Amino acid sequence: PSVGENVITVTYEEKTAELKLTGVEPEPVLVSMAITASPAQTEFTVGNEYNIYDILEGMEVTLTYSNETTQVYTYENNKEFFETLKFSGDCISEDGKFTPSVGENVITVTYEEKTAELKLTGVEEFEKVLGDVDGDGKLTIRDATYIQLYLAGLIDESVLNLDVADYDGDGKTNIRDVTIIQLLLAGLIDESVLI
Repeated sequence: PSVGENVITVTYEEKTAELKLTGVEPEPVLVSMAITASPAQTEFTVGNEYNIYDILEGMEVTLTYSNETTQVYTYENNKEFFETLKFSGDCISEDGKFTPSVGENVITVTYEEKTAELKLTGVEEFEKVLGDVDGDGKLTIRDATYIQLYLAGLIDESVLNLDVADYDGDGKTNIRDVTIIQLLLAGLIDESVLI
């Protein structure tokens, strides 16, 4: 049948009748998957273990279907979709933990039997910067935000370098540390105040 109304004429002993059937478009089939934006953080410290779902911020996946349509999923807006993805590779454990080795780490991402490669880099631990909980080597507002998310219970501590989170040195990671980092970054105080 073709899409739309299809008429079949049936004739029997000089009598005719029409049978009308409606043809519909076939269901689109997934033909490919691509990672169209990498996670915001792509470098991770060797020796640490990260929950894969805690490091996907900024990632985007595009699915292409047989009818030439695409569907784009971003981690921030479609976490449920990302939870359906399967992650595998030498650096991924069965329980979804990412343990990077030095250099490029290739993770195979699978959805409905289609795959794409996610490449993350493992780096040796570098000199720790006080307050640098995301491990990028510098103190930024992102570090303050991550500490806030950790304190609110919204991200797992395995994603952070909490050993440098206690900025005021009182033995606790708390909102005071976040406030000090924010004030330092805004230039409203300098480190001499903390001594």
